[in-house]
Amino acid sequence: MSQKNTYDYSPASQDELDSTFDNEDISSSPRQRCWSPKAIFANALLAFISILFLSFAVYQMLRPSSSSLLSPDSFFPSFPNVKMKFIEGEHNDFMRFDEVGDAAWNGMIPNGAGYVKVDRPRRYDMEPSVPYGVGDEDAEVYQASVVHQLHCLGTLRLVLAAYARNERLENYYDSDLHMRHCLNILRQGIICAADPTLAFSKPMGKTEDGLFKAKFTNIGTVHTCRSWDAVKNFLVQHRAMDWNGTVGTT
Repeated sequence: MSQKNTYDYSPASQDELDSTFDNEDISSSPRQRCWSPKAIFANALLAFISILFLSFAVYQMLRPSSSSLLSPDSFFPSFPNVKMKFIEGEHNDFMRFDEVGDAAWNGMIPNGAGYVKVDRPRRYDMEPSVPYGVGDEDAEVYQASVVHQLHCLGTLRLVLAAYARNERLENYYDSDLHMRHCLNILRQGIICAADPTLAFSKPMGKTEDGLFKAKFTNIGTVHTCRSWDAVKNFLVQHRAMDWNGTVGTT
């Protein structure tokens, strides 16, 4: 007589298996994350800082180095040097406070008042300058320092002439601010030129104590100078605009 195999079936154990399977499915399925406002702000700030540093690094890589730029002096040709000897009475017109003196000083200003247009100025190792109304986006306008210095010297002359007439110029040129500015411009120009020419003195008699008096007039001393005519012609040829200004309005 054959025996009948008997298998135990436990619904509880099967339910446990099903329950375990369901839990594994749930745990393995992706869950949506909830970002807090602090986490969002921190990540946005980190991204901004990263972009900022990356932009700065790219700018440093693409920015031309000063060694690759042209010297501002390369804009000019090589001006010749000339020997100059100042002669007694040769430039007396510049010491006059009348119309003759005005004409002499104003004649020093070249057409264009020393303003030159520099094409592609970023090639040069110098600060940017405003276009000054030349209508060319690829050009900037600069002024030759020598003309600015002449303007300041001529302005001081106008003020001295007014004082000699017991008058006062009621405008910007006679203002304390402009006078200080011009004195400093002239100081800078003198230091920059640093003319080392040795000037000699002329005897002017004796004092009551028997001491010799002498005067340095700069007359007869030979100076080695950059050719003013060559500089002036270059400024006229490269002028940014036509402007026959005076010393005081340059």
